[in-house]
Amino acid sequence: MAEVPKKQRTNTTRLCPEAISELSQLSLNVRYLLWVKGIPRIQWPTWLSHRAELGIGTASCIMTGRSSPACSIDDNQLSRIAASLEYIGTLEALKDTDLATERADILVENLRYLVKTEPRGGKRRLAMWLGINPTSLSRWLGGKGRPRTSALRSLQAYFGLPPETDLQKRLIFYRPIPLILCKSGAGASSVSRP
Repeated sequence: MAEVPKKQRTNTTRLCPEAISELSQLSLNVRYLLWVKGIPRIQWPTWLSHRAELGIGTASCIMTGRSSPACSIDDNQLSRIAASLEYIGTLEALKDTDLATERADILVENLRYLVKTEPRGGKRRLAMWLGINPTSLSRWLGGKGRPRTSALRSLQAYFGLPPETDLQKRLIFYRPIPLILCKSGAGASSVSRP
């Protein structure tokens, strides 16, 4: 990993541990299908509420994956959710099957999502920080190549992800909100970035 000169380091990013918590499979699948449809993240709860004729509170519960009596969903609501998302499959599969793992290259989508969070010139700075040619990074983003394990660890550090985050399996790319960045806090990981 190439070291970026200190004068180019501009901020310290801290990622809150709760930013990548486990969520219910229904929540993950609904978010995946909204992501596939190209609905902007900020609109997910209102879009789902309107299209599936759900209360905004229920739609928000689905987005966050919270399970509580206030967030319970009956089969009629589940059918409306499936119809609004143009989901072709059983309701049981919508609740229990991991659609993203079956249909997407998680590593490539995670990398694309994380790189998009960077300001202009971020791809070049990231490649320099990783000590790789920008073409290699472009190949990873295009699914034409895969980063080595050491590069994956460096990517975790660069983006302030906890070390246990597996970019090949952990679904980061269709979070309901962007990664939660903290100014400070106990338990948050920290990394100096260019």
